[in-house]
Parts: sequence; C-alpha cells; structure tokens
Amino acid sequence: MKSATQGLVAAACLPLITGISFADETTVDGQEVLEAFGTSQAEIRRLEAGEVVNFDASEFENSKRELATDATVLVNQPLPVVLTKLTSSASLVPSRKILASGDLDGDEGDFSGVSFDDSEKDNKEVDRLFKAKPGSDFNFSKEEWEWVKGFLKDVDRSDQAAKREAAAKALQHILRGRYKAYRAAGIDGIAPVQRGSKKFIDVGNDLRLTTETHEPMAQWFPEYYNVLMNYPEGADCCEHIYRWMKVKIAKRPTFALTHSIIEKTDDSLLYTERLYYLNNAGNYGQVLLGWVPYGEGTYMGLAMSANTGVLDTLLGKMLRSLGRDMAGDLIGEVLLDIKTDLESGEDMGEIGE
Repeated sequence: MKSATQGLVAAACLPLITGISFADETTVDGQEVLEAFGTSQAEIRRLEAGEVVNFDASEFENSKRELATDATVLVNQPLPVVLTKLTSSASLVPSRKILASGDLDGDEGDFSGVSFDDSEKDNKEVDRLFKAKPGSDFNFSKEEWEWVKGFLKDVDRSDQAAKREAAAKALQHILRGRYKAYRAAGIDGIAPVQRGSKKFIDVGNDLRLTTETHEPMAQWFPEYYNVLMNYPEGADCCEHIYRWMKVKIAKRPTFALTHSIIEKTDDSLLYTERLYYLNNAGNYGQVLLGWVPYGEGTYMGLAMSANTGVLDTLLGKMLRSLGRDMAGDLIGEVLLDIKTDLESGEDMGEIGE
C-alpha cells in the first residue's frame, strides 16, 4: 500500500475512520481495517508503541495550490471516554496560534470582537491593508476590493489608532458578508478572490474538489458526506459550530471563518473543521478527524488539506516539498498534543487556552 491512512480511504485524501459502522451494523475493529488495507507490521508496531506516524498524501492534491498530508496515532482510552472529553469548545487549530475568537450564530453573526491592537504586528497588518490592491495576498473578491478601497480612502491620512479602527470595521464587514453567503449557500457561496486585474482564484471550487475526495465515506456515512458536499442541505444530521478566529499564520495576524461539522455515534466520531475563508496568507484549510475502536484503546486518524495562493507561484513551486514537510510536522504535533490531553485524564481545553 502507499501508506496506512491513504489506503484506509482508498481514493480519498482524508483519513476517515478505521473501525466503521456498516449499514448492517457490523463494527469492524480498527486493527482489522489497518491489516485489510495492507498496513505494514512495522507501521502497526510504531502506532502501538505510541508514535505519531505521518504520511505523504501528495497524490491526492487537486491543484498546484494545494498541500495534502495526513497522520495517525493510537490513544489509550476507550472511545466512550474520548467522546466525553471532547468538548464543543475545542478546535483542531493549535491553541497557541489562536489570538482571539468568537462563536457565531444566526444569519448575521456577531463580529464586534474582530479588531487590531496596538502591537507592532497588528500595526504592520493595518498598514498593509491600507496599501493593498488586487494582486496582493488579501483574499478579497472584486466587489470587496472596490468596497474596501472606498471605505478606507477617507481614513488614509488619519493617525494609527483611527486606521486600526477603520481596518477592523472593514474586516468585520468582509467577514460578515462571507459568513452570510456561506450560511446561505455553503461552498457555492464562497466568492472567488481577485489576485490581479484578470486573475481570480475560485476557492469554492478548490474546496469542493478536496471534499469530493471524501467520497468513499459515503457508503458508510452518506448523510455526513452529503452535508460536507452540499451544506446547508442535510445540515440536520450533525452538530454545527461557526466561529471567527484571529490566528497567527506565517507570523501574521489573519482572520478566518470556520465551520465545524460533528457527527457522533455510540462507537465513532467524525469531526471536520473547515476554514472556508482567510483574509490573507491562504485560501482555505480542511481537517477531518475520525475515531473508532482499536482493541482496548482507540485509533485516531487525522488529515489536512491546505490551499494557499503562495503555492501558485515560482517560489511556491520551489518550496512545495518544504511546505509539505512543515504541514506534516504540524499535523503530527497536533495529534501528539491531542493524545497527551486525552490520556491525561483531563478535558481538552477551550480554544485559545
């Protein structure tokens, strides 16, 4: 097989779950599935020894802007215990990278917490926004670029405090519009971003292609796959959490919109966290986490597909392999953190802790 988790999902780039509840209610043990898909005994021994095992999922990348990688680990806790420790306040984004966040609800959402402080990095980001134009890395649509330019024009010569306030209001407006469009139409509501006078990146289409690689899960979890592909259609099958986040990406403060889609059963859990909008630095990210029984413990699979505009450049092509290694290291680190939290006997903390 190509790798443990790649085999587990056949043609999918995201590792699904290993012990799967089939339509006839037969539960397959995680170890049986690992063996059925040709996972080597050496890989299984590494997993059972407590290692995080990373795999290259590059063959499942759908575009030159995308990096796909995945990893697996075993957690020495039975699934019912794991389920009680997972809280809706947790996030798959490493807490040390979350600078601020807020839950969203309803059609409008509350974005009043979106702000810039007087730190050097925030001030640099504000200045960058005032100088931005199509072709920079700010992920604005054509209409958003026109609105931002007009909105910030009268504040351009103001002091830094006034500029920070105006920049925050501009981002609040953009994020609210993106949130409303996504809640109304899902992936189809994600507007293309303008990267030049005639260059546009269809982030929604890229995200749909990534989500289509989950298709093998449809035979076991058709409702879950349907909501991943066609949200808001079929949303009633799952729990949904919407947030805005201010996260640190490439040493820059970046505002993101996230949608978590959670389905729990007596013996499995599916948790997808989708970053469907980032105001700069990248296009989207999507992580799928799966849990199923593995002997006396629990098998956990995690994979991430990240799509970033910088990869669509000469420099990006040169750095692709390095970026994949960095993504793999990040996933491995996240898995190890989660394993440690779950085996410590304490609940996973709230985001930002």
